[in-house]
Amino acid sequence: MKNLFYLFLAVTIFSCSDDDSSDTNDNNAINPSLEKRISQMGIHDIQTCSSRVYGDSIKFTYANNKLSSALARTYEFNCYENDWEYADYDRWNEVNLEYTENYLIINYVGTIALECPLDSDGNITSVPQRQSDGYRGWDFEYSNGYLTKATQNEYLDDYDIIDTLNWDNDNLTSIDRSYTTNSLSQYQDNSTIIFQYSNQLNKSELFPAGAYVLNRTYNILFSHCGRTSKNLPSQAFIQYYNQNGLTSNKKYEYDYILDDDGYVRFLTITRTEISYDSWDDTYSDPVENIWTLEFEYTN
Repeated sequence: MKNLFYLFLAVTIFSCSDDDSSDTNDNNAINPSLEKRISQMGIHDIQTCSSRVYGDSIKFTYANNKLSSALARTYEFNCYENDWEYADYDRWNEVNLEYTENYLIINYVGTIALECPLDSDGNITSVPQRQSDGYRGWDFEYSNGYLTKATQNEYLDDYDIIDTLNWDNDNLTSIDRSYTTNSLSQYQDNSTIIFQYSNQLNKSELFPAGAYVLNRTYNILFSHCGRTSKNLPSQAFIQYYNQNGLTSNKKYEYDYILDDDGYVRFLTITRTEISYDSWDDTYSDPVENIWTLEFEYTN
């Protein structure tokens, strides 16, 4: 569950669209027509854990039909064969948002403030690169409100990472990641994510495309990076490559419990991971982790 938002990917979470894809869709943070907005989410239970785990919980507040602030907790602990050993990493982050006609100002309290330009649909088109402190920046491209390309600009390491997002029938089908230089190819992997979908509508508007391309430092941006898939995914397959071929793969399987209005109340994620060891040219045995997220809503 490393990076819930990498659910929150695969893991996690927050951009929005109506069920009727013919309408113009804004994110849930700014769309006043949504019946419910997520007010809180976090880990409900961890059923199986065989590696280091990052956990995230987050509370949202709204004002004038817009997301106004978020309070997020990120923590880390080690758990091998369900033998829990908590680590020292436990951090709270507060984020406040201010809207102008053409910009979204995101203030990460006590750290940085970002002034991000918006397009006519209210989606962020870029994140400023702060060379003074080495923070990375992004540029985003959209088609019909869907994020189709994200370029991550790495200031300190002087290379770019490009994510190409492919959509079909209002669902995100795959993401291809590549590097623009070979200078770090021996350390960095290219990757591909392929999605499969259930017949259940994504009324909660989970799994925003931005969650798969942004560093978790900027996870609040997910609410302003285009529309989400129409349906809830059933599986996601992630494969990592370097110049020598496949290095590892992960499979995420998703199981949902919906409330009476069709919004996700609980989401159980099963992650199976296989890694390649170049030292002895072997693949590891599959490692499985299972955890459940819980969501609460406000009208």
